[in-house]
Amino acid sequence: MLAVNVNENNVTTVLFKDGKIAETYRIETGLGNLVISYLERRKRITKGKSTKDREVKKVLKKLREKERKEDIVSDFSPLLRVRVPVI
Repeated sequence: MLAVNVNENNVTTVLFKDGKIAETYRIETGLGNLVISYLERRKRITKGKSTKDREVKKVLKKLREKERKEDIVSDFSPLLRVRVPVI
């Protein structure tokens, strides 16, 4: 059995054999700090303005927050491949 826990700052996988923990992997992603920094940037950009304003939308799009998060996750995804033995 394989258990996977995904959080903003880490990904933890646990492999169980015969009801006991056989292997544990933990990978620190650091996405939590990225989320906080983008939160502060969005606050500064939208201060006193509507997010529906054309100029505000344009600036928010240039932040590329989603693409950077996906890039970090894709960098770590090969490390998460755990080979589970066939029983």
